[in-house]
Amino acid sequence: MYIFTSIIKSTPDNSWYIELSDMSKENHIEICNSIEEYADKIELMGQEYDEEIKVEWSNDDNITLSQIDEVRKEMMEYEAKLLEENNLNL
Repeated sequence: MYIFTSIIKSTPDNSWYIELSDMSKENHIEICNSIEEYADKIELMGQEYDEEIKVEWSNDDNITLSQIDEVRKEMMEYEAKLLEENNLNL
């Protein structure tokens, strides 16, 4: 099992981004400014390991609860969209 870390961080203008790291590779960090970008990058990175990965989440100390809620909400909306698309393709 390969471990990726996903850290929610804040920009000076109080928007968020996700720093995605492959723990098996030194200094392999991807910056994701949206959930769609995050999903694309984690899928691409996971292909190298036959998608046998575990993702550990955390956040910087300066992240607000509303930013965390926004990330969660966008993640749930993205997953619902994927589920709907998969159901249409059955």
